[in-house]
Amino acid sequence: MIVVFIVTFLLSIVLASSIINPIKKLSERTKEIALGNYSPIHINTTDEVGELSQNFNFMQDKIKQQIKTIEKDRDNLLKLQKHRKYFFDNATHEMKTPLTIISGYTQMLMDEGREDEKIFKKTTMRIKKEADNMHSMVVELLDMSKIQSSIFYDENINLSVLMGSVCEDMKLKASKYDIKIESNLERDIYVYGSTDEIRRMIINILDNSIKYGALKSCVQVLLTKANNQALVTIKDRGKGIPKEELNKIFQPFYRANKNMPRNREGNGLGLAIVKDIVDKHHGTIDISSKLNEGTEVIIKIPLKCSKV
Repeated sequence: MIVVFIVTFLLSIVLASSIINPIKKLSERTKEIALGNYSPIHINTTDEVGELSQNFNFMQDKIKQQIKTIEKDRDNLLKLQKHRKYFFDNATHEMKTPLTIISGYTQMLMDEGREDEKIFKKTTMRIKKEADNMHSMVVELLDMSKIQSSIFYDENINLSVLMGSVCEDMKLKASKYDIKIESNLERDIYVYGSTDEIRRMIINILDNSIKYGALKSCVQVLLTKANNQALVTIKDRGKGIPKEELNKIFQPFYRANKNMPRNREGNGLGLAIVKDIVDKHHGTIDISSKLNEGTEVIIKIPLKCSKV
């Protein structure tokens, strides 16, 4: 009886330990989870305690994934808030400038323009010019908002035909600065997306090439395809962009060429709109430039089904 009692006592200790120790491990792991430690717990048993440990590890993984998702959403929200603040501050600043000029010239017109025809003509022309600049800025802001919030249209676009049409349309503006547009477009290249947005993207790039290109120069426009992508290349010869500014040119209201004549200066929204359109079409844009030589823009957009 004594032997049986001893054996029973020892077995009870072993059995209790096999149950209590894993539970203690789970309890300790619970405390570590609260501190951010999500390493799995290993209990090599096939009973209910082993099943509990597996469920515990599964729960840990789910919690870890949820926390990562929450942190990612938080970071994206903070980034969006920062971007909105930056955009709002810049929009306010950019609109303040023409409003200040308009206000100043209006006051001059009220004080002296009634009797002096020269002052009257000068002030009214400047007010008109600044009003046009503000109108252009507002239109571009609305376009950017529309592009960012609009639904993606799944049109099958013949990019070759679209770019040929845009190049013809932009030749008139280029001729004002004695700039030629030379296009070499591979035929029947199709992409999927919005015709209006793709058209706006090409117009904005060509418009920049004309604004910042050298007089009596040439803008080269190429369209090819490689690696299941449409490759749009637009190259101009002009002042170029400093290397240290290339990483800023997609920021709204940023102008790399701040010393351009007023009649050729933009609002700094063109490339920001282009970047939004490219991203929306799952493409990439790369800009390289050399001072006093020119700038090259390469846009890649995935090819879609071609017309049969």
